[in-house]
Amino acid sequence: MRYLKKCCLAYGFGMILACCCGDALAEKPIIITTIKPIHSLVLAVAGDEADVRLLIGGKHSPHDFRLKPSQLRLLEQAAMLFMIAPHYETFLRRGLVNVTQNLKVVTLARNEHLQLLELRNTDGAAPHGDQHHHEEGSLDYHIWLNPNYAMVMVDDIAANLAGLRPEKQDVFLNRAGELKKQLQKLDAELAADLMPIKEQNFLVFHDAYQYLEQAYGLGVMGAVTLQPDRPLSVKQMKKLQQVIEENKVQCLFFEPQFSSERLKPIAAALEVRLGVLDPLGAEIDAGAAHYFSMMRQLAKNLRACLSNGKFN
Repeated sequence: MRYLKKCCLAYGFGMILACCCGDALAEKPIIITTIKPIHSLVLAVAGDEADVRLLIGGKHSPHDFRLKPSQLRLLEQAAMLFMIAPHYETFLRRGLVNVTQNLKVVTLARNEHLQLLELRNTDGAAPHGDQHHHEEGSLDYHIWLNPNYAMVMVDDIAANLAGLRPEKQDVFLNRAGELKKQLQKLDAELAADLMPIKEQNFLVFHDAYQYLEQAYGLGVMGAVTLQPDRPLSVKQMKKLQQVIEENKVQCLFFEPQFSSERLKPIAAALEVRLGVLDPLGAEIDAGAAHYFSMMRQLAKNLRACLSNGKFN
């Protein structure tokens, strides 16, 4: 009998503990992020104080992404959504229309401390084929590629999380402060790594790197239209050849969704080297360290190609 009482007491205590833990977990707000670099920054600030989710994983990009029914349901359950801008994550337009819950949407590109760049007229090469640019018509939203802009976004993230959970304000602000110190170190590291190639000119197949170029004085000469299923026209090839010769272009950078086998003949005909740049870090695991790994990989790949393969 005494043993049974002990078992009942232990069971009762366990049920109380489980209920308390369940309540604590239930209080953790769901925070949605759209792309890996933003997910990384939000996760680093939020830590265990929020359930931070990522919409676009794997090798998907905002250009071809479609929300799944499960993700639409997740948006209805979430307390906050961090995104770049409506004209960047265009796939959210329909998704957010049906969200009835009081979801707070934080548009990071609208921060008054960020100076957004106009889409440039790539006269030096064929006009690029970035669809969300055509819809927006004026601004470049790849703002995360400048670590100084990332620091501004970190402040924005911390302030919004603190508004959601005021009792954790000091925690979020302290984490944001530490993260900004790491970003300052990253900025100095990238500046040093990219210094030797500042005078080297290159072309890209996706005009996504203005903020990176501006931050470190890189010599991009323009962007080239290239669809995964369409070859370059004779006119485009001639124009490209002219740009390469006039500007002494060293490298032509493509993104992982394009086949290098398809691009090798183009590079050989134009007598330039090929390199890979990925502004989203699609092949890098999502997580708090993702942003740093992605930026370092960009710098490494730039140096590898522009240093003629001499990068260690």
